[in-house]
Amino acid sequence: MRALLPPSFAAAVVASSVVATTCGAAGCATTPSPEDRKAAGGHYEVALAFVHEAEKNGSAGDAIEQDAKYREALRELLEAEKSGGMVSEHRYLLGFVYFVGFRRHVDAEKQLVTAIALRKAERDEEYPEAENTLGIVLVDAGRAKEALPHFEKARTNLLYATPYYAEQELGWALYKLGRHDEAVQHLQRALVAQPDLCGAYLKLAEVEVARGDDGRVQAVLDDFLARCDSERLRLSTGPRLIAAAFLELGKSRLRSGARDAAVDAFKQCQARFGGEPAGRECDAQLRVLEPSGG
Repeated sequence: MRALLPPSFAAAVVASSVVATTCGAAGCATTPSPEDRKAAGGHYEVALAFVHEAEKNGSAGDAIEQDAKYREALRELLEAEKSGGMVSEHRYLLGFVYFVGFRRHVDAEKQLVTAIALRKAERDEEYPEAENTLGIVLVDAGRAKEALPHFEKARTNLLYATPYYAEQELGWALYKLGRHDEAVQHLQRALVAQPDLCGAYLKLAEVEVARGDDGRVQAVLDDFLARCDSERLRLSTGPRLIAAAFLELGKSRLRSGARDAAVDAFKQCQARFGGEPAGRECDAQLRVLEPSGG
């Protein structure tokens, strides 16, 4: 079962994966030979291509083909592991595939911890991408408090090209811990830094629902639809997130007493995303609100 992550997160993970040319002894039984590194690198490149394909399939709503590509990626990475030549980027991608492709928290955590240690041995550097992904794994496993220092390491690393991902995930972890006001602050900072971070709008809207502020819920979702349901971002955002936004917007309008506006949101959701789970829920809402087909 794939973890439900925003496409932007997956794209960032994949984009940050590049083949390293060195591997320290820490975390490795022996120092890999150039032949071992080359073999591992070859499998890694093939796996990375499969992950790219899996994400394209996911954006297109083809879950079956997406699962198949993740399995191919895992197969290649396990072959890379057998070679003994894996470096930090390889371990990072393996952890990502275990989590996003199969939701194997223990396996993902092991690989990401190893990737962080290897990066330190290889380059004497921190690995903010891996810290952020490890934090996401821990939150998804119900260990949000343990995830906080990993997000802090990532978001405060000046060499991390996309710290807004860690800012977003820190906000989400704080929400899971019931710290709603702090969660809003971090999610808003993430969106200021990167307004195209479409998943952050839905996370922020969920926090505002928990705070009971439907005015803010609707404002956030309106901002999401204006930006992320645009021709520029619609494909990369994907139907699942857009459908969910229309559903939550309709529910929020209904709670606010704006019945006609709620019906409009549900109708757009149903017409455009009838095959999505959120689209089917929009249809159910309409059947209650307009039992005769209004």
